[in-house]
Amino acid sequence: MDLRILPLCAWMYLLNYLDRGNIGNSKLLNSETGDSLIEQTRMTNLEYAIAVSLFAVAYALFEVPSNWIMKRYVRPSRWLATLLLLWGIFTIGFAGVQNFAQVTILRFFIGMFEAGFFPGL
Repeated sequence: MDLRILPLCAWMYLLNYLDRGNIGNSKLLNSETGDSLIEQTRMTNLEYAIAVSLFAVAYALFEVPSNWIMKRYVRPSRWLATLLLLWGIFTIGFAGVQNFAQVTILRFFIGMFEAGFFPGL
């Protein structure tokens, strides 16, 4: 069982860790050509800081309720799969962001769905 479950969990946690750092990469990536997240969405540094901070707020708010739902109502296998699916959908949504509001909403939802992942594992 460990040979099947632990590598999969390690892979998912690696993706989780990479996702948390992606917004920092997108701020700097292609900034010399004008194609960074900040320049494409015309965000200020304050708005960027708000978008980054909302991830932590959502993570803190939904960590306990997510695990409570997993413990009481939904099997862990289904709950973690649902969290990963929704987290992936919202992460892919970053490809089409146009403004600060879209970035903020997506970061909030990504934080919400990532909140139950690590403690759930």
